[in-house]
Amino acid sequence: MTTDGAIIQNAYFAVQPIQNTPNVFPILSLKNTTFKRDFVGIYAANGHFVLSNFRDNTFEGSGNAAIYNISTCNPQNALPYARRTYCGIYFKGSQGSSLLMPNKALNNLFKDLQAGIVCVNGTSFIQGCRFDNIAHLPNNTALYQGTAITFIDNLGRKGLTVIGLGKFGIPTVNNCERGIYATTSKRPSAVNISICRMMEVQNGIDIDASEIGNFSKGVIKDNNIGCTKYLPVIKERSIGILWRDPSISFSNFSITGNRIDIDQPEAYPTPTSFDEDILPTGINVVAMHNQASGAGLILDISSNWIDLIKGHQGIVVENVANATIVGNNILHENALYDLQNAQVGVHVIGGLNNTVNCNVVTQTDPLGAYIAGIACEASPGMAMARNTVDNTFASISFVNDNEMNCRIQYNDLKYNLGMPDIFSTGLYYNNAQTGPQNLQGNDWIGDFVRGALYEQGNATYTYCNSLYHVSVGANVNNGVNPVVTTNVANCGDWFTILSSAENDFLCLHAAPPPNAIEKNQADLNLAGGGTLYLSPGYKWSSEMGLYRKFTENPGLAIGDAVINGFMQAQQGQPIAAMYAIRNGINGIEGSIAPALLSNIQNTMAQLEVNEANLLVLLESIDTDPNALASFTTLSVQTAALEQLLQTYLASASNSMALSATSLSNANYSINATTLPGTAERYINGLYLETQVIAPRVLTAPELAAVQQIGMNCPKDAGNVVYLARAWYYLQTGIILDADCASFMPPLDGTERNAQIIPAEGITLMPNPADGYVEISLPATTKEGSLLLTDMWGRLLLQHKIPESDGSNVLTIPTNDVPNGIYLISVITKSGSRLTQKLVITH
Repeated sequence: MTTDGAIIQNAYFAVQPIQNTPNVFPILSLKNTTFKRDFVGIYAANGHFVLSNFRDNTFEGSGNAAIYNISTCNPQNALPYARRTYCGIYFKGSQGSSLLMPNKALNNLFKDLQAGIVCVNGTSFIQGCRFDNIAHLPNNTALYQGTAITFIDNLGRKGLTVIGLGKFGIPTVNNCERGIYATTSKRPSAVNISICRMMEVQNGIDIDASEIGNFSKGVIKDNNIGCTKYLPVIKERSIGILWRDPSISFSNFSITGNRIDIDQPEAYPTPTSFDEDILPTGINVVAMHNQASGAGLILDISSNWIDLIKGHQGIVVENVANATIVGNNILHENALYDLQNAQVGVHVIGGLNNTVNCNVVTQTDPLGAYIAGIACEASPGMAMARNTVDNTFASISFVNDNEMNCRIQYNDLKYNLGMPDIFSTGLYYNNAQTGPQNLQGNDWIGDFVRGALYEQGNATYTYCNSLYHVSVGANVNNGVNPVVTTNVANCGDWFTILSSAENDFLCLHAAPPPNAIEKNQADLNLAGGGTLYLSPGYKWSSEMGLYRKFTENPGLAIGDAVINGFMQAQQGQPIAAMYAIRNGINGIEGSIAPALLSNIQNTMAQLEVNEANLLVLLESIDTDPNALASFTTLSVQTAALEQLLQTYLASASNSMALSATSLSNANYSINATTLPGTAERYINGLYLETQVIAPRVLTAPELAAVQQIGMNCPKDAGNVVYLARAWYYLQTGIILDADCASFMPPLDGTERNAQIIPAEGITLMPNPADGYVEISLPATTKEGSLLLTDMWGRLLLQHKIPESDGSNVLTIPTNDVPNGIYLISVITKSGSRLTQKLVITH
């Protein structure tokens, strides 16, 4: 079929290729063709076709207007989806075909549609297309609407490649709810998205294997994504790049060179409130990798630029092992007043042995410094080196039992904003059990009121003598940037400061040598009975960390009676048994026979070669009479290889299922009696059953059980709560927030021996207040900060106290503050605090 300058309009299917002869592909040569107000422009669900000379075509929909009214000729259900235009191209490759666009594809426009291109069960290569106003219609049930490109792989071994029109210039995608959505329910699949420009989208690129699939390979590179559109009818999160994959199968993902602008003012309905359903985020990767030495994932997030104009977090990785987050630049421009959610430039949650190097996190709003630059939450073996963090509330934060062998080296921690300097903290630790054991060459540049702050919570234990190196140029633990500890027991101050000359390794120079894993005082305190002081969850996680460290590094225990005694005591106990289960889960693909694994790898490699050759043949299919025959022959060979691969994969799945069954039986036999052990035993068993043995989605009772585990705090249930939260999010899209620990240092800024001024030192007039309140300060108050908080501690307003001019009276507007009881706090630069209750009635 060849069209040139034709207009096809008001059709159910404008073009419907049908393959009547086996292994013969119809050729669609489309140039300057207009598809207008058709339900589907090209509909290929029952046959194959080959696109050639695909350029200057327009697929134009009806927008929110009905194509036809209901009549005798057009009954109620003649057209689904409210009788609107659905999509430009609907392709289904269940018969083995692919949707391939030639390299000369150019200037094809999809506009005013519910969906742009929908590809089902077929490898898809899309280029030379742009999408404008792909709309999510209110009260409409259309699948994947509001999405420019949708890729669905329910067969396995299909792939999506999208090459955009360029990172800058004409948008590839404009004014859509979502740019590209790729989902799979059967491993493996692949995705490659590059040089796309997406403007006015709510969500940019969404890679979803949240059921039982796996993307074995993914490249998201050199895209420009502007998350500036918000659709209240959907009210989903706003994310530039989202990857969701619970599979333990091997994955290699690269997210590099992307520019992402997050501008979602809808997340901030008023200057003092925040909508937790939106949580605007630059890059978010959610996986299900347990804390064991094995890892089935390679994740590289590097050289991305993220501008949080009105945004919440830059980069978030959850339950990922061995991720590399390097060379990213995150700019935070928004004044945030949400103290309930973690607001972080780079946020690592769970997982193991992740690396954050050479990133720059900058905060620019003088009233919005309530974010952490880089945060680590229960992720053992974390490495942070040569990062620069400017003007954040806390430069680097650790919370909730990070176990041992974390490394913080050669980072530049900067603070020169001057507001709210009374709260600024360089390094912050909240229940970080062992804390970083290796801190070398970090520089504090500017005036942090607390150079380092350690807070020990209830039923926790502070390890002694974490060696805290600083470079000669660092000014920590002095009158400018002091080290502050609170509630410290058993060994006095938490830090041992060692000031000595050290090299300052920069990102442009050679990397610093890695620290060797070594035995330290914290290990000895733990192994010698220190875990008896811990809460159940921290006790479980810390003993697991000790057991893993000395099992994987047995040379460290030679000749050490304390460590050897601990290791011997764990034999036959739940810790040792669960460690074996963790390693078994992460290494389950080791049950595949080497010959079978080689066949799988070789077949996948040959399929990649065939697909590349098919694209080459497309270029000459209009001019070379032999090209179509060669294309057909190679397509048939490719389909046969895909069938062969599925046979190999089925055998591999059977091997993994047998291994998983044995592992599951061992898991359920573990004699765990406390919440940490019982919760982890349940999660591990459920994972093996539903993801490996007999893959399926979770039932409602199972999902409720996962939710219940996720709502615990790690001090009670251990780090398995992070796996549960990730799994619940993968299945429901709902974020669980147990509000267990904060990445933000406390607002009071009180240091040891700080002077406390009585509340009578300030006067509020009028009180109750309506539109304003006058605050009279003591004559001795000079500089500092004034805060208005609610009774839950949420910050509503902040004001800098100027140098005293003798009047010492501040007037604060309260017109936009709801009726209620609030606290007015004045904190001087020396750390003194005054608090008075304020009632507001309008």
